[in-house]
Amino acid sequence: MYLFCPGKNRKIKLLKSFDIISAMPKPEVILSTDIAGILGGVPLQELYEGVLGPSQSRNGIPVELIAWWQAATWILSHPDNKVNVRGFHSSSGRSVNFQSFVYGISDLLLIPPEVISGIGGEKTSDPPYILVHEAALDLPLSDRQIEMIQTMKNPFIIENSARKGSWQRSKSLLRELAKLGISSGIMIDLAHLAKEINGGYDYCSSEFPEIWKAVLFEVRREVASLAGLESEKFKPFFGMHLPVGTFIEDSLLVDVLGDDQWRDFAAAIGSDYLKYIVFENQQRRGEKGSPIYCSLPAKEIKAINARNRVVIGNILRILSECGIIDLPNLTEK
Repeated sequence: MYLFCPGKNRKIKLLKSFDIISAMPKPEVILSTDIAGILGGVPLQELYEGVLGPSQSRNGIPVELIAWWQAATWILSHPDNKVNVRGFHSSSGRSVNFQSFVYGISDLLLIPPEVISGIGGEKTSDPPYILVHEAALDLPLSDRQIEMIQTMKNPFIIENSARKGSWQRSKSLLRELAKLGISSGIMIDLAHLAKEINGGYDYCSSEFPEIWKAVLFEVRREVASLAGLESEKFKPFFGMHLPVGTFIEDSLLVDVLGDDQWRDFAAAIGSDYLKYIVFENQQRRGEKGSPIYCSLPAKEIKAINARNRVVIGNILRILSECGIIDLPNLTEK
């Protein structure tokens, strides 16, 4: 069978037809708060204005909240940041102990429902997910970790990192949770997977298209294998981290990827197990800048917003053409 992207003279070989993919449940499109820096001191509303269109202003920006306490506090309390918290991402950039992370976000999990469900917007019945990197978990899981995960009321997600063996370890952890019947999923970070495939090294523009093919091969194989995990006790799901920022050490080289390569991506993720598409967006400051910042000049905020509209907007358009998402709910009219 083949997937035909509307308006394109190109067909992509796929296991399911375009009609079947179009009828699948649509994933949530979510924006990471990593764009606001480690202290959260950059206004999300200005950085992401217009990226998701009318639904953004009506329901609040759907965000994956980086669980740095200072950033979370600033973002949730600042009147300009109207957000709909869809997930909590464990602090990154260093090894994070799982138990410490869970204890550390216990107060965040008590955020008032009107904030979790969107300020002044429509309510959502699904609680925000809790995401941790695989390195924070034991393999096999300890009894204490199993107990903590089982008692969570939030969907639990494992994310792969860029370190050697992380991809295989993430998949192994998901399969262990499946045997235990614990509701859980995997968040596939494309930049981390690309870097691991490249031996842990940063990639350059000339070699990235070939690395992209290897990334999609691994994604396609994992997505196809999820059906084998499903049982009466366990319904697997997965999400995609799309790091599209300018901090290239932890982002995709989006300027190298053309429309056809994003259509290949759409073909690889077409599945009714797909639940989340998350745009990460770390920004570089200066020639040797860190992605961690507290504030930005107004002209930089406008430039980042303009880039977000183009880069994220183009990816969303292609995913809509290929039946992965419903674009009318996302783009400005």
